Amino acid sequence: MRAVTGFVMTVLFSCTLTSCGQTSPESSNTQFYGHDNRRAELEFDGEMEVSLPPSYIQPVSELLNSYLSDRVKELINLQVQHLMGAFTEHPKFKRTPGSISGNPKITNIQATKGTKPGYARITYHFKDVSAFHKNLLVGNRKTIEFDLPRNVEEIFKRGIPEGGDENTCTDDHYNTEGDFWYFWNPYKQGCPLTKEDLVSIKGTLTALPATQDSYPDYNRLFEDGKVSITYLVGIDESFRESDLGHKSYKESIRTLKAKGGKLTLDKERQKRFVFSTEDGEVTIDMHLVDPNKTRFTTLAQQGMQESEVFIYDGHSGLGGHLDPDRFYDLTLPLNQYQIFYFNGCSTFTYYNERYFDLKSTDNDRAGSKNLDIITTTISAPFHIGSENDMSFISGLISSKRPSWQSIIDDIYETSGAEDSPLTNVNGDEDNPRKPR
Repeated sequence: MRAVTGFVMTVLFSCTLTSCGQTSPESSNTQFYGHDNRRAELEFDGEMEVSLPPSYIQPVSELLNSYLSDRVKELINLQVQHLMGAFTEHPKFKRTPGSISGNPKITNIQATKGTKPGYARITYHFKDVSAFHKNLLVGNRKTIEFDLPRNVEEIFKRGIPEGGDENTCTDDHYNTEGDFWYFWNPYKQGCPLTKEDLVSIKGTLTALPATQDSYPDYNRLFEDGKVSITYLVGIDESFRESDLGHKSYKESIRTLKAKGGKLTLDKERQKRFVFSTEDGEVTIDMHLVDPNKTRFTTLAQQGMQESEVFIYDGHSGLGGHLDPDRFYDLTLPLNQYQIFYFNGCSTFTYYNERYFDLKSTDNDRAGSKNLDIITTTISAPFHIGSENDMSFISGLISSKRPSWQSIIDDIYETSGAEDSPLTNVNGDEDNPRKPR
């Protein structure tokens, strides 16, 4: 499971309020294709409980006009983060998991008197793009029910049994308050949370169009007869050979050699393979990296700014590892066609719209004409990472010039139904409809 070790992002979503959620109104209109997952608009009315400090003496109805306004909005944001755990860990969604895009529009925030003294009841309206396993969206519209914490400030503490020192409502390994929202599960055996700690919510999923017969823009990709691929493989915990990331790195090296790649640079943690294809020369620069270190950010920024294709396989770090804000003045080439493959946990939420924003121009507000992004909807296991990556690279440099749908289908086949991270391609709605 590639989720949370290392650099931790304290705020999951780039925006929650309507005023900032509309900074890039076109990006959420991009379409996508997933073999086993579909995109849908999720909408619901949320509710939560917020404690009031003793110094607050104004009427509760004036709460959002007071010095506590920003705190209330931050707590709404934190409650919404818990959708990640709800849609992957809770029993209702174990077989049909999903996630949201991470750029929600939250409107109609209101504060009223709480059911207990010293508390306020906060309500709001939520709307965002999501992706779910296709079996949940058999029709075009569906009502779903799920639970969120009633009081996000107290929920972690309440998950620690009396006399205990560990939260029993979350992952046994990732057991801190900072990553609780990603793994929380009030239905886990031994969890002391009760119905009073939860808010039951009904939401509506409305299916969005999926692309058909779209192709990578091979002509632009091979425009000068050369393609540069930056391929970063992140370690799990260490550089030891027994490390899961290290094993993926070694497996990819073996596969690239077997496919006829010429090894022109051979260092312990860096390899360079060159392929001669019918379309031109493909150079793959591979690096084994620690995503917590500066070397990773340097290589990632250079790869995304200079290469036609960028691949990262490893921990997402709760979105922090490749958060655009982590880099120094990350500037993508606006007129160059690029493909990014983020093969980690829940990258549909973390790295999708924010990278399209970096490609946005006056003539391409969505940022998708010069960028296609492959992401995962849920957790991506390490043991299939290399096979996913190799399937993608093989399709991309194949003389057959397969469609995006074929490439994503092939990636799914290397994962299988049990291990599939619900991989999808985003922003391909304006791509060629023929391989040219």
